[in-house]
Amino acid sequence: MWVRKRIDIGWADLASALAHCVFPNRVDTTVVNQCWRDSRHAFTCLSVRSGLDILLRALDLPRGSEVIVSAMTIDGILKIIAEHGLVAVPVDLQFETLAPAPEDVEFAITDQTRLVLIAHLFGTQIDMQPYARITQQHGLLLVEDCAQSFHGMPQGKSDVSDVAMYSFGPIKTATALGGAVLCIADGKLTKKMAQIQQAYPTQSTMAYFKRVVKYGFLKILSYRLPITAFIAVLRMLGKDYSEILKKSVKGFPTDKLFSRIRQQPCQALLSVLKRRITSFEERRLERHCELGELLCDHLSQRYDLPGSAAATNYFWVFPVETDNPSETIQYLRAYGFDADQRGSMVKVPTVPALQGEAVQSISTTDRILDNAVFLPIYPAMSQQAINQLAKVFCQVAIRRRYPEEDQSPTTDACAHNVPEILVRDI
Repeated sequence: MWVRKRIDIGWADLASALAHCVFPNRVDTTVVNQCWRDSRHAFTCLSVRSGLDILLRALDLPRGSEVIVSAMTIDGILKIIAEHGLVAVPVDLQFETLAPAPEDVEFAITDQTRLVLIAHLFGTQIDMQPYARITQQHGLLLVEDCAQSFHGMPQGKSDVSDVAMYSFGPIKTATALGGAVLCIADGKLTKKMAQIQQAYPTQSTMAYFKRVVKYGFLKILSYRLPITAFIAVLRMLGKDYSEILKKSVKGFPTDKLFSRIRQQPCQALLSVLKRRITSFEERRLERHCELGELLCDHLSQRYDLPGSAAATNYFWVFPVETDNPSETIQYLRAYGFDADQRGSMVKVPTVPALQGEAVQSISTTDRILDNAVFLPIYPAMSQQAINQLAKVFCQVAIRRRYPEEDQSPTTDACAHNVPEILVRDI
């Protein structure tokens, strides 16, 4: 079985993490801040959720203020916005880019709008310039969520937003099994956020130690033979391995969200975070991108791929739209590919009283969440595995068609593009 996601951390990094838990160095967040490369001020914290919570506490926006957000996010972000008495106003995504249309963002702005939060989803990169022009014109704060699209430190390459949030949580690229860095344009705001964080208790080193051990075990399970045996045992016990895996990588319990995120990172985590950031090389993503492009070549002419027209895509995950997602997932798993659907992503609820007719337009997010299958893809997979994945997918997945599409017959793009040897029966 090719597991749906392999944790992006090496055994040497895990060993280093355990060593730092036993023999912690005397470090604080400034150690990470100083090694971060960007034109803005760096702010290191426990997680992106922690950073957003601290940001909103520092801004102290009036209750009832509106935050325009990408219509697809994680539930924790919505809980944090609501905790501060703010209203999340969703703007739907464009299927081809996974970005909200700038004109839709501007249309959603009201007298109560104070902040715009744009998420780079599934490894895609969004051009932030159009949103920056809009927010500057209206005097709003622009925040970008880069949790799913880390590909190296910004180094001033794209610093148009007021705040950019980078995550190094367990399933993220270059994970430190925790930690986040926010790039903040306003120095005074950064200092205020630091003062808020300094009043927090420090994360337990033992808690981080347990996390390192847990994800070390999950990394072992991510190899083909161990995960195959693990799944077989769970099936004999009548357990759903997919649900068990989802629960095992969940970041923070919902019922304890704020007590967990309102902590400072421990010294061991900070040491590992510094190691991961400073040793990261963007060329590490080249193999990942090559496999993503190969899978695109096989599937793009027959199926609709969310984000296919994004300016840049690092393929953090690989979604494909089908008309039979559940059947497709089960078929892929039977052939050794652990596909999944939706994951932890949710649709931001609309606000009828504020958005009126615009509520009807929040449909692309539903389309992706309801119909997209997320295929496994990571550097450990071979080109042969990717070719086989494409073939198996084409055997079962039904392309979703819409009334406005041309109903004329189409050629079998999969059979045309996949090498002839792969078209034979497995």
